[in-house]
Amino acid sequence: MGDTLRRAIETLAVKYREVLFLQDVKNLNTAETAWVLNITVGAVRYRLLRARMRVRDALASRLLPKLSQKNSDLANSYTHDMSCKIRDLTCQNSLSLA
Repeated sequence: MGDTLRRAIETLAVKYREVLFLQDVKNLNTAETAWVLNITVGAVRYRLLRARMRVRDALASRLLPKLSQKNSDLANSYTHDMSCKIRDLTCQNSLSLA
């Protein structure tokens, strides 16, 4: 996940990466970030929102295929387990009826 996150952040435009770094790594508040970058507080908020959304989307696009495959594997395993249990119950019931 660390490499995936790093790559997602590296793909950001510099103006978004700067705000994300100052806010989330250096822990500056919005006013301090605005002062350092010589932009408005509104611009900081906008860029931070965009940066976080783009990182989120990049992470989701890289992680969801893996999660979908895991969920599919779990569903197949569950279906197999259930069919075995149903088969075993059916066999037990037919033996007890005989």
